[in-house]
Amino acid sequence: MKRCFILCLCLCLLFSLCACNQVPPEEPDTGDTPTGETPPAEEYPDDLLITPSSKIPIADLVSITYTDDELSEIETYMYSIDSINDRTIEALNAQYPIECVRWISFTSQYRVSYLGESGILSVMFDANGIQDTIGTYTFDTNNATLDTIQIGDSQQHVAELDPNFEYQNHNPQYITTHISSDGFLYEFVYDIDANGVYRVAYIFKVLL
Repeated sequence: MKRCFILCLCLCLLFSLCACNQVPPEEPDTGDTPTGETPPAEEYPDDLLITPSSKIPIADLVSITYTDDELSEIETYMYSIDSINDRTIEALNAQYPIECVRWISFTSQYRVSYLGESGILSVMFDANGIQDTIGTYTFDTNNATLDTIQIGDSQQHVAELDPNFEYQNHNPQYITTHISSDGFLYEFVYDIDANGVYRVAYIFKVLL
C-alpha cells in the first residue's frame, strides 16, 4: 500500500511538471504591417504610423497646415542638432508631431512630409531613422496639367505647361522636377533626339 501511494505521488508530480513546461500556442501571424509591406527593420519607430505609400495625398492625412516661416523653422531645428546621428525621426516627431510618413521601399528610406501654405517640407531618413536630406518643394501647378505630359513631349512643351520647375543637367540626360498642388512630385527625364531636342523619356510620379 505504501509503495502504491509513493508511485501515485510521483506520477502526480510528473504530470504537474509537464503541465508547467507546456508552451502556450502562438498567435497567428497575419503578416500585416502599417503599410501592408514588409517593415525594413525589427519594428517601426515608436508612435509613428506609416501612411500608405501611393494612396492618400498629404492634404487628406494631416490636420495642420504650416506657414512658410514655420516650415523654415522645422528645417532650422533639424540643422541645429549638432550630431548627425542625433537627427533622428524620433527627435523630429517629439518637436513637430509627424502626421505623414511613408516608407520608400526601393531606396529603403522614410520620407516625412509637412504641408505648408505654398509647398511641402520633405525630410528623408535612412532605414535606421537617421536624417539623410531635407528640403522644401514649392507647389508648381495642378495635378491634371502635369498628367497631360507624355513620353516624347519636348522639354519646351513641359516648360510651357509649368514654367516653375527645378532642373538637373546630367549630360546627355536632363531632369525636371515639378510639384503639384495636391502633393505629387513629378520627375521628367529627357533624352536628346536626332534633332538635338530634349524629349521626355521617363516619367516618375510619387506622393510627398
